[in-house]
Amino acid sequence: MKYMLKSLLAAGILISPISFAKEQTEHLPTPKISKQISNFESKMALSGYQDEESYIQEYIFEFGNGEAEKILERSSFCQGQNTEYIVTVYTSTIKSAGTDADIKMKINWAANSPSAWKYLDDTGRDDFEKGSVDDFYIFMPNGGQLRNSSLTINSNNAGDKAGWFVERISIEDTCTGEIATAQFNRWISKSVGLTSTRRLR
Repeated sequence: MKYMLKSLLAAGILISPISFAKEQTEHLPTPKISKQISNFESKMALSGYQDEESYIQEYIFEFGNGEAEKILERSSFCQGQNTEYIVTVYTSTIKSAGTDADIKMKINWAANSPSAWKYLDDTGRDDFEKGSVDDFYIFMPNGGQLRNSSLTINSNNAGDKAGWFVERISIEDTCTGEIATAQFNRWISKSVGLTSTRRLR
């Protein structure tokens, strides 16, 4: 966050809060976003945010870093459409724990129907290596509280070393800050089962 703010200030956005908001609105002239920005301005006025740095910092928190597509993403967060979840996967350090198989997950919401399957894959790295801690950023409709829901994972059993020993998987709801963890501590393999479900706590 602080690096984003520094880059904005370094770029010369040392202007009045209202000018900054109007400048960003020009990138997104849609009524929905314009109304959200107006509501944001009113909230800032009531909160007493007068200096540019504080205002811009709060703006970034709410709408992203000024790019049109990012603001559109942020505007839908936490409003019953899509939420960004950070999924952190812990692979065991025991021998041959890593896998090259494709892994997918779904959340079985306590109060709603299950989510769609989501593949856990970062094309820029070799995921699920022995002893690795891998973060994945996924977007899906918010089905409620993570705790007391459950997490299901599945492997397609592909590759020479398909077996995988997963310790645990944590999920963070970036809208609410809630974090819940499913403890697996088991092999995911053809011999013992390619699908497993554990409670999120």
